[in-house]
Amino acid sequence: MNRVYKYPKLILIVITIITVFFAFNLTKVKIDNDTMKFLSEDNPARLAIDLDKEIFGPSLTMSVGIESIRGSIFSVEAINIIEELTDEIEILDEVDNVKSLTNSDYIDGIDGSLVVSKLVENFEGTPEEVKDLKRKLLDWDIYSDLLISNDFTASQIVVTLKGDITPDEQELLYEKLKNITENIDSNQFNFYLAGLPSMIVLLSKNMMSDLKFLIPIVILILLIALYLSFKRFSGVFLPIITVVISTIWTIGLMGFVGVPLSILGIIIPVLMMAVGSAYGIHVISHYYDDLRSFSGDLTLEKHNSIILNSLMYVKKPIFLAGLTTVAGFASLSISSIIPMRDFGIFTSIGIVFALVVALTLIPALLSFNYKSALKGRVLVDKNKKSLVERGLDLYYDSFGFRKYLIIFLALIITIFSFVGLDRLIIDNSIVEYFKESTHIRVSDRFLRDKFAGTTTFDLVVTGDGAGIDPKLLKAMDNLSNYLTTEFPEISKVLSFTDTVKRMNQVMHVPFVGDFLGFDDSFDDFGSEDDSSDFESFFSDDSFYEDTAADSVMTVSDPEKSEDFMTSLTNAYALADNPMISANDLINLLKKETNYKGYGFYEIPYDPGKYGHSDFTGLSNLLSQYYSMTGKLEGFTGIDDDSLSPSNIKMTIMINTKGNLFVKKIIPIIEAYTKNYFPPEYTVLLAGTALAQESTTNLIVSSAVNSIILSLIMVFIILSVAYKSLIAGLFGMIPLGFTVLFNYGLMGFWGIKLDMSTAMVGSIAIGIGIDYTIHFMASYHRYSTIDNCGNTVTKKALLSSGKAIIFNALSVAAGFSVLIKSNFNPLMYLGILISITMLVASMASLTIMPGLFNIFKPKFICQN
Repeated sequence: MNRVYKYPKLILIVITIITVFFAFNLTKVKIDNDTMKFLSEDNPARLAIDLDKEIFGPSLTMSVGIESIRGSIFSVEAINIIEELTDEIEILDEVDNVKSLTNSDYIDGIDGSLVVSKLVENFEGTPEEVKDLKRKLLDWDIYSDLLISNDFTASQIVVTLKGDITPDEQELLYEKLKNITENIDSNQFNFYLAGLPSMIVLLSKNMMSDLKFLIPIVILILLIALYLSFKRFSGVFLPIITVVISTIWTIGLMGFVGVPLSILGIIIPVLMMAVGSAYGIHVISHYYDDLRSFSGDLTLEKHNSIILNSLMYVKKPIFLAGLTTVAGFASLSISSIIPMRDFGIFTSIGIVFALVVALTLIPALLSFNYKSALKGRVLVDKNKKSLVERGLDLYYDSFGFRKYLIIFLALIITIFSFVGLDRLIIDNSIVEYFKESTHIRVSDRFLRDKFAGTTTFDLVVTGDGAGIDPKLLKAMDNLSNYLTTEFPEISKVLSFTDTVKRMNQVMHVPFVGDFLGFDDSFDDFGSEDDSSDFESFFSDDSFYEDTAADSVMTVSDPEKSEDFMTSLTNAYALADNPMISANDLINLLKKETNYKGYGFYEIPYDPGKYGHSDFTGLSNLLSQYYSMTGKLEGFTGIDDDSLSPSNIKMTIMINTKGNLFVKKIIPIIEAYTKNYFPPEYTVLLAGTALAQESTTNLIVSSAVNSIILSLIMVFIILSVAYKSLIAGLFGMIPLGFTVLFNYGLMGFWGIKLDMSTAMVGSIAIGIGIDYTIHFMASYHRYSTIDNCGNTVTKKALLSSGKAIIFNALSVAAGFSVLIKSNFNPLMYLGILISITMLVASMASLTIMPGLFNIFKPKFICQN
């Protein structure tokens, strides 16, 4: 090694060449936050999405919400804006299809025929048109909470993206949609843009903003921290140049091998600068100590000898610290979540880079620092203690020697940490990455309040004849009703069966027995008088007025009035809950009176009721329905024009912003389909909600596995280094304490365990082990000349304590800049890492000496 440091210029040249090479590759770094790519290609949730897309086409959507400030969305201006937006969006290259009020289909029955027309055509805003549009929307609830809000104040346009769309194309589409809505010349409407692709685009855009803002702040904070620690130019410049170079190498390597930056990528340069500075700090700190303690004339040769001797002293603890830090971060490389895996791999490599640069570049530059060192040495007062040294003296004199009290307090904190751990919430909601006031959060909240929300997943049923099997369709319909009735978190279920029921309904308006070859068995289902009275009620214009009117329904014929009230009472008697809404009562009344065939808004399931002897006849009936519609531009879920579709699905919409409910509902749905669906069909659950839920599950396993692995690796490294298994156990104690304290604190503060905060444990071990190693090395050094106890503890505190505190403060300061991040998880990560660094350093300076003084292990106590 001595020969290496004889050629400082060569070291500078080699490091400069490598730095230029990696700096050139910085331009190749890409940003990719596609959440589907967070999962490995063989992940079941990702495979399910790919299969769903293969069968039914693209399913990734953005939502454009339109809110009328004046109240009603049923105006000429509003409908024209919706139509204009629809037409403009449909022609965009990145769009597969668009669904809105102005291009959706409406299924109706006329003269015994099934007719498909547009929901809105040539709308001019007349009272009759408004009434007709409202009637259609009320007539088939498939549109509510999807294209129209229940209060008729807002509408939604659902934009489905092309299946092969790239991240750059998603960003381009987002900007196009944003520009289209912003260019609408009207102050009567608010526009909202949301959906998973919108979030992905904004993740990338805000990442760039974070990087441009945070990196200079990190450097500035480190400069201040280093100056306060050393108050010398070399003490500031050398650690900074070390971390800047190692960061360039790390990010440049990612560009060279083609690994993109995800949201976790923001942490890498911050971590490299905060953590990588530790090695330089320890080298500089011991160099200054040796320089100050040197007596006699400081010649050039003696100065170089001091550099080498300082390096020889710190090389073992620095090497062990670097090795264990690499082990801590490398433990994340086993994660099944790709961004966490990449983070673990490249931070590990980056730490190696920082270690190499610190142990080569700093000594090389110090060798050119002779004159400055000579001048600085003259100015040093050897008898004057620094603020940190005085603080360590004060700590020891008042508290440090109370070893049993220290361990007792540590146990109390551990117990409280377990209590907090029990309160920890595990969730990884992408929308919650953004601050509450951001447009994406406001838009997402609007779409959840007014519509069915932006979180969905599909239930896909596959099998020959699935679309014409009444037993399967009935089971699917029952599941749909069960989910919407029993779980308020499920805002809507959009199922293939909705269209089947609608077709069955309109084919019985007012009676199509002759058309289908039925007998007269339907004649008693709701009298013509009842239906006529009910229809007259709905034809009353006051029912469709935008504002409430002081009007009452009057029926001149007492007999008809009595019949109507009887029907109303019978309808109310059908309710499962007496506190039903007006809309539910109207639907029950429709069913009771068979208004417009509403009594047949069902899956044809009873062969006798439909004039058939078995289910085969009902299957043929369904085939007749499909042949009448052709390729329906609606919400069928059929993948082709077949009379007997073999792939059908329902889309389950959830109005929660997190994934906790998804985790709860999945096993319920799986149990239901297993118990009630015909066994010959295959059921598949797929969708972005399930992918995010799968990511959440992997976060937990990744966090636990990486912590366990990093602790094991630390145990092995320390055991080998000190040739004692006890050394490994002692080294794990302050780390375990720190990790437990962190997750307990998250539980008490309500900070969720997500993809970012899940890494705190491994980061705490990876960085915190440095403090343990440096204190162990210092304690071991002084124990060779004195008996383990208070004297050794104080000397070790004053020797390694300064570097440990300097390092902890600089790392905490570096990570604290994440508090200003655009993303909540990174903000919490910055807070947690800053606190964790302080806890880890204090645990090393309190718990470790307490344990050594109580147990006096042989590996550390030499006398």
